Amino acid sequence: MNAMLFLSAITGLILYVFFLLENERFRGLSILLSYSVAGFWLSTKTDSNGDLIIYSGLALMLLSGLISLAQFNAKKWVAILLAPIAAVVVLLLANGSVVQLDGNATQAMNKFVVLGAIIAAVAFQASAIKAYFIKLLKMDAPDLQSVVELIFAGLALYLGYFGASTLGLFMVSAILLVGAMQKEKALMLGSVLAVFVLYAIFDESANVAQADTILGMMLGFGLGKLSMQIGEMGGRRGLWGILNIVMALIFAFIMVKAGEMHPSMGGLDAVLAFILGIAISIVFTTKVAAGSLSAALIYLVLPLAIQYYPVDTAKKSDKNSEQRQNEDTDSKNDSGEKFMELNGDLSGKYTLLSDSSRVDFVMGEEGETTGAFKKVTGTMTFGDDPASNGCEIILDLKDFTTFNEFRDESVLGDDYLKGDKFPKMTYSAKKAEKLDENTWVYKGTFSMLGKTNPVDVTLQRITAEDGKVWLTGKGEIDRPKFGMLPSITEGNIVSFTYKVLVQK
Repeated sequence: MNAMLFLSAITGLILYVFFLLENERFRGLSILLSYSVAGFWLSTKTDSNGDLIIYSGLALMLLSGLISLAQFNAKKWVAILLAPIAAVVVLLLANGSVVQLDGNATQAMNKFVVLGAIIAAVAFQASAIKAYFIKLLKMDAPDLQSVVELIFAGLALYLGYFGASTLGLFMVSAILLVGAMQKEKALMLGSVLAVFVLYAIFDESANVAQADTILGMMLGFGLGKLSMQIGEMGGRRGLWGILNIVMALIFAFIMVKAGEMHPSMGGLDAVLAFILGIAISIVFTTKVAAGSLSAALIYLVLPLAIQYYPVDTAKKSDKNSEQRQNEDTDSKNDSGEKFMELNGDLSGKYTLLSDSSRVDFVMGEEGETTGAFKKVTGTMTFGDDPASNGCEIILDLKDFTTFNEFRDESVLGDDYLKGDKFPKMTYSAKKAEKLDENTWVYKGTFSMLGKTNPVDVTLQRITAEDGKVWLTGKGEIDRPKFGMLPSITEGNIVSFTYKVLVQK
């Protein structure tokens, strides 16, 4: 680690010297050097699979830098093909790899990373296509090249990070820098990427190092840049200013709606990062005096839109749904969750009353994803000795919900639970061990996606009357053990609680 600190210090000195040079290419290569240090730091937190991907990305960036320095990019095909080639190489190396990142398993590549890599590969060609159509329409328009590049870069980074955390962020950033070097745009974009990646490496849990805030910041940079360019226009300044405000509102609305589906996909933090990105872009522009009306109005319109739009509707919706579905259960449990000793007076076989029984789960370090099985079926058997207690529980995916229709469709699809092929999950136990006076632990097996693994589930008794018994407990499931691909971003451990009503 001391060697890494020494390398970082030397790199900082080289960066300072390069930055003083007037040659744009050398300044761009200095960013390449700083990003390489970020890659070496990241490699200290990954296993051999991750190291192969990281060093391949660094090698591709070095090759791109050398080509740029030698001015080989006079041949247009080099600039056009190098970024897509880099994307293909990195994705082929990552395909099927599971990487240990800081001790946590994560899938190196999934559909989000692939889409992010594709967007990164075409980011510096998209502006040329847009410019062609504007020229074809003979429109009086601002220079949209850097604006489009920043927006595409933001989308690519968002998808890469959401798909594979810091590793995905690095992979997509490598592809973006390869394209940037050939377009002589490495200085600004490279600086932003190096900061994002370094921050993500050193503080995985920080809000700034999340997919949605990265996207918000990059979109803000783009619209802030557009605002400045509109201010320098002659004709049609007002029309483009209105378009800029509309784009800001659309971006903010999409980020808020995405946050309703999953907190890591958007929300208020992403919108605040978006506004901050606009501010930074305007403050550090070389022609602050050319600021347009649209830039000023964005600050007025967006806060008002946020004020009157229920940003936290996702969490409120989850809580309201949970409250509604628990009303019957709560109304029947008048004991205030006072647990009773689990003893032989429950002897016999009990059937779960499905309409009053429920399993809730939460996934992610901060509970980013919540959901429930609204009904539970099965049987429980109690003997004179609770150690002989057993159960057969069935969870039907038709009763499954994450309180969001779009997310339900995704989770039940082929990428996750494969509901069409595996419509049910089961838990089976034939004994229980005493944990304390009121708590027992089922030693059973859980089956899902065609795989069966041991899972411990606690058992506590709340009330018993008229042959009906309220029981509650909790447990954890490690998703990758059941064939699901690991993901640091989404979380691998699913924690669940249950509350069931059984009757003889």
